[in-house]
Amino acid sequence: SGATSLTTTQLLISIGYSFVRKAIASDPAYRTGVLPNGQPGEMLTIQITEIETTADHGPGTFTLTPVKGTGWTSAVFEAVGDMQTFLYIDDTTGWVPLPNTSVQITF
Repeated sequence: SGATSLTTTQLLISIGYSFVRKAIASDPAYRTGVLPNGQPGEMLTIQITEIETTADHGPGTFTLTPVKGTGWTSAVFEAVGDMQTFLYIDDTTGWVPLPNTSVQITF
């Protein structure tokens, strides 16, 4: 078994958890991240819990790009509370985003 949730500011999303709480910064160096391949049938939900905004860099956003995804190229999180669930089908299909209402998915 093990932990099912994680809070992180890392740019590489940790796999093996079912829920990741993500804090993001307005600094452009922290605005993009990578979703590595998972295990077949794995579901992962990512929720933004904190955004640091500075006068130098404006509001924080986070753009997530999968190593392997079918039908989408990125997911943009823009506000605290934004949440997206992904399902890893297999190593051929990769991650697919499940329906959401707050995260902008680019196809």
